[in-house]
Amino acid sequence: MITETMYFEEIKMEIDIQLDPKSRHVHLPVKINDDGPFYFTLDTGAVATTITPELLERLGIESQDDGFVDLKKPKIPHKYAKLPTLTIGSITLENEEVMVIDIRAIMRGVGSGLHSVLGHTTLKNYVMTLNYKTE
Repeated sequence: MITETMYFEEIKMEIDIQLDPKSRHVHLPVKINDDGPFYFTLDTGAVATTITPELLERLGIESQDDGFVDLKKPKIPHKYAKLPTLTIGSITLENEEVMVIDIRAIMRGVGSGLHSVLGHTTLKNYVMTLNYKTE
């Protein structure tokens, strides 16, 4: 993984991120209930922040409400959960609602250590600058 820097404009915070050399996806370290870091893929096109069922179980958090994500075929089953705290750098969000889904079924080849995706529901209130180092 290549380490880069991400800036959150309003808060003036820097986060060291990882750039997967194969997929070129950006991965951010995130803490849930002070546990982690877990690496979430930054996906500005994702409707919601998602978490894998395995990580949710490891954290001991219950999921609720069944549904389906319609990706043409097949439909992917999902649930919802509320994370007591979700921390990205110095930002801590409380009671963050996330979609619980087997993200590996959707994002093949993104990386074996992928825990989840940071999507619109979490990112919508922030302006970020991603500064790729030149080599």
